[in-house]
Amino acid sequence: SWYYSETGTDTLSSDQAYFGESRNDKTQRVIAFGGNVISFGRYSYDLFSWTGESDDPYAASNGLAGSIGLSSPDGIAIVGNSLVWLGSGPNGVDAVWAMSPNMSITKISDNDTEKIVGSWASREYARAFSISVQGSDLFVIGSVNDGYTMCYDLTNNVWFRAGETSNGKMVDWKLAHPILGYY
Repeated sequence: SWYYSETGTDTLSSDQAYFGESRNDKTQRVIAFGGNVISFGRYSYDLFSWTGESDDPYAASNGLAGSIGLSSPDGIAIVGNSLVWLGSGPNGVDAVWAMSPNMSITKISDNDTEKIVGSWASREYARAFSISVQGSDLFVIGSVNDGYTMCYDLTNNVWFRAGETSNGKMVDWKLAHPILGYY
């Protein structure tokens, strides 16, 4: 949960702290992006903007909360000028989302990607990272426990998978596979 204190102390208690999220759905991760702080719950996000005030430095931004959460605390990365994450959308389906610098959100996963992610038994442990290679900004996400790795090229808006085995299951979490498969 996102709490702040107006007590002048560093001790927070339930009668001295103020709840700042729009939905109580277990905070997955808090991340700074675009000069703001975003608190992701399992099924929601809230954006807090810099106020410049010493006693209340971040405040909830009107209208910048929504019903797209974060499926895995490690399933998020800043990719180029975008924040990209594996999250549960309004329809309850896990998908991959991208937030632009102006804070607009777009679903970037396709049906095939969502079927793969939906099959992951351990998607709450998915891990993501970003890398820029030869002018392309890449978002790589995988589930070690499920043996899958996928990559999205934000520069060219293309999903790809690398390292498929004979049974159609993808090779797990190895940076070289998606990068070498891309080029």
